[in-house]
Amino acid sequence: QAAHRVSDRVYEVFTGQKGCFRTRIAYVVYKKGATFPYQLMTADYDGYNETPIVKSTQPVMTPAWSPDGKRLAYVSFEKRTPAIFVQDIYSKKRTKLSSFSGLNSSPSWSPDGTKIAMTLSKDGQPDIYYYDLNASKFVRVTANRAIDTEPTWAADSKALFFTSERGGKAQIYKFDFATSKTERVTYQGARNLSAKSIPGTNSLIVITQVNGFRVARVDADGSIYMLTTSSLDESPSVAPNGSMVIYSTVYQGRKGLALVSADGRFKANLPSSSGEISAPAWGPLLSK
Repeated sequence: QAAHRVSDRVYEVFTGQKGCFRTRIAYVVYKKGATFPYQLMTADYDGYNETPIVKSTQPVMTPAWSPDGKRLAYVSFEKRTPAIFVQDIYSKKRTKLSSFSGLNSSPSWSPDGTKIAMTLSKDGQPDIYYYDLNASKFVRVTANRAIDTEPTWAADSKALFFTSERGGKAQIYKFDFATSKTERVTYQGARNLSAKSIPGTNSLIVITQVNGFRVARVDADGSIYMLTTSSLDESPSVAPNGSMVIYSTVYQGRKGLALVSADGRFKANLPSSSGEISAPAWGPLLSK
């Protein structure tokens, strides 16, 4: 931790932006044949100091950090059907957020900490909703005959990006709360999904289908820049200072985690314990 603290300070002096060396990541590990094959883990950003948060005999998916770094929202199939939980990573106390009939998936915390977006199919087709933590109620955002999923918040919490097939194939759309209007964001590539905002910019990180599925950056003018050369990438998550992207990929025949810089010039695979690793989520900056 001392080395990470020094690294944060050096990085800030040289770049003028906060370093992410003391941040934490969350991810899911699957170990076939284990007593609890599905485990939700946290670790340092570089993959070291793993700590189990949830151990389960049934799948655990798509963790998402709260802005204060103290809680994780995630999907659990422990009752054989999907439910979204919020768990305090220190006290281990958890709360069931949604377990409606049908789909409960893809929780995403708003940067202001007041809402959690998700995909629900309780009213028919999968649509985007959010849970208002202050009002303790669900609010529907989209109502479309196509599949809407994978919500993620804009940095100012005033808009939601999501994946939709309303145009025929999966592309990224944006719902603006001020205007209540939805607009298509991506046009290049056969499919684009799993959008994440890059803090401090108007750009997005996505998974795009071009010779497989690869991590790419979508700039404000709609241009797409490939960041990786692999073909089985998924679940990107952006560092809170916008400098790096962590994602799941297949490396040497096993699913694991990798890093790529937002400009594509730096790439690295992260060390990990045995097992298949997926669904990484990068935690927030630490204030102290």
